[in-house]
Amino acid sequence: MKKSIRILLLSLGIFLGTCALGVPFFGVQAAEPYISTQPVLDGALIKTLASNDVYIVKIYGGKRFKRLILNPQIFNQYQHLKWENIQVVTQQSADSFIVSNLVRAVGDPNVYKLYPNGDIGTKRRIKDPQQFSTLNCDWDAVYTINSFERDSYVLDSAGSLDQCVGMTGSTSTSGGSTGGSTGGTNTGLPGNGTVISDATFFGEYWNLPTGSKGSPAFPASAPNATRSDNGINFNWGLDAPMQGINADHFAVRWTRVFTLPVGAYTFSFTGDDGFRVYVDNVLILDKWGDQAATTYSADYASSGGSHQVKVEYYENSQHAVAKLVIVQK
Repeated sequence: MKKSIRILLLSLGIFLGTCALGVPFFGVQAAEPYISTQPVLDGALIKTLASNDVYIVKIYGGKRFKRLILNPQIFNQYQHLKWENIQVVTQQSADSFIVSNLVRAVGDPNVYKLYPNGDIGTKRRIKDPQQFSTLNCDWDAVYTINSFERDSYVLDSAGSLDQCVGMTGSTSTSGGSTGGSTGGTNTGLPGNGTVISDATFFGEYWNLPTGSKGSPAFPASAPNATRSDNGINFNWGLDAPMQGINADHFAVRWTRVFTLPVGAYTFSFTGDDGFRVYVDNVLILDKWGDQAATTYSADYASSGGSHQVKVEYYENSQHAVAKLVIVQK
């Protein structure tokens, strides 16, 4: 029983005028337990009446995952997570999501499997893509977390890794995400090879100060919103990328770990306005400035294995375009 989370949730229930857990608090008994009637969307926070465990969900391509938030300290590290946004759902709804303990931290190419134990836990590193596949894990189930959460779990180097339950474990033919996109053929880029960039990226979105001009510094604060994006292929025009984010003056960081077999690749990005593309934190495309939609390309030679792809992008005003294509030659 997570007592600290229980206290916070009970306090939240009183704040909302009802007890979400349906139990007495300071002698007050809620008349009826509250079950949310709202749909559970990607990025939602959920719990059941029978448990104080809070999960964040991930929905992509028909796949439904949930990841336990270990304790309130971790929860509070993410400024976009709000206690009042936790949805109390039925057990059936909660059970429709597969538990995922697969994570990687921003800027860290390592993928870990987490082992929660009450308000504490350990982590075990998955050493390579082959081991990941052997464990029947799914790349689409990997959550991107911050370093605080990663470091809240103690590294267990001696512990053995168990199988990922309920996941497909099948590797896509594109060399991209396990159980994800199978890629396709691109006829407009050098090599006419397999496009492998149409997989799920973790997107972090920021509002920039309105009226700002010129090339902005990339935000150091927590994002205003996050979501899973199926590839980076956006032509927003004059519209905002999502609710709560400005139509002008916003920034995005997309991250994704790809398995890139040995070979040559072309990274192409079309941006309006500025962008940077990194592979394993090495800058390969740098067009950080206001511009009309323009495409730039760079070649990359992979030695095999897992590689983190990161894109930073900003939009100042007028039209907004962001498109990434990675082609194996």
